[in-house]
Amino acid sequence: MSTVAPDSPSFALAQQWLGADIRSTQAGTSVSADVKGSMKAALIDRLTQEPGRERQIMAVSIEYGTRPQSDVGAALMADNWLHMKGKGPDDPQAAAIKQAIRSVFLIEEDDWAGMVHEQAERHIRNALKGLASI
Repeated sequence: MSTVAPDSPSFALAQQWLGADIRSTQAGTSVSADVKGSMKAALIDRLTQEPGRERQIMAVSIEYGTRPQSDVGAALMADNWLHMKGKGPDDPQAAAIKQAIRSVFLIEEDDWAGMVHEQAERHIRNALKGLASI
């Protein structure tokens, strides 16, 4: 996932190095929202605006699907409720809510973990090849 526009040089470089499955939050092709004011965006802005230095920055994040968005949203809303209206860790629902959060973000299945590792290794290899080419 990239936070830059799909017609930008950084996005083109990301596709060249990492493949056509790169998605843009700006284009709405990523399941992630186009968040403004992130630490990544601030770092990119800082690095690209330094006077007298030409830089092209390609910053991407890898998204690994876990559970359906409706399940993730429900778990996040319950966790928010716990922090805002519940009694914190002492709330009778706290353990179930925390388990729901864990279960939507951490899939404890060997085939899922294998897929995550395989994709991460592929992207790291491709990024290293790209870096070696410059």
